[in-house]
Amino acid sequence: MVKFATPTYAVLGLGRFGSAVGRELMFDDATVVGIDLEESAVKRNNGLLSKVVQADCTDVATIEELGISEFDGVVVAIGGAHVEASILTCSLLVDVGVENLWAKSSGNAHGRILDQIGVPHAVHPEEAMGRRVAHLVRGANLDYVELSSGTAIVHTVVPTHVAGPLDEQALWQSHGVKVIAVRREDRWQPVLGHMALEAGEQVQIYGDSRRVEKFSRMAARRR
Repeated sequence: MVKFATPTYAVLGLGRFGSAVGRELMFDDATVVGIDLEESAVKRNNGLLSKVVQADCTDVATIEELGISEFDGVVVAIGGAHVEASILTCSLLVDVGVENLWAKSSGNAHGRILDQIGVPHAVHPEEAMGRRVAHLVRGANLDYVELSSGTAIVHTVVPTHVAGPLDEQALWQSHGVKVIAVRREDRWQPVLGHMALEAGEQVQIYGDSRRVEKFSRMAARRR
């Protein structure tokens, strides 16, 4: 593998999910090598990623030749009808010692197998997006990002009864949420020191998933 000065990542599978991951990593000034067996997928990403390679990721010789184990991180974005290829690829990567390994799971059974073969990070993009959309459909949240351990960050608005000088301790005790940012002058500003909130202005709040959801619904009713 050629040594790069910037962090290097390999994305195996260049469908919609893999392409999106690779391009987002590029925005962070990383070196991204995309690999896919399909010529059309490679052509779509040519010039968008640092390097694209048409190769079979289920072949151990390919894994060794490309030096995948030397990358700072590897994302296996193979899924859908190619679950078997995903499992075999992940198994090979675990065997060659890839530690920062992320794999797309296409379902519960797929996820369980990835866990059993030692993949440290299995992501469920469709399930996560489904939960996010469910929160948005309710109409209380402008955006919803689920974090670990049952917590979330929600983009919502300030209800009338909370407007005024921000008392962070009182807000946490009464509603279990913390305001972390407020949108003013078309940009997000962190909440620092003393600040007054206006009814109806957009804020980002953090807290237990159920508490932030309840706060957002209250804000939706009162705005």
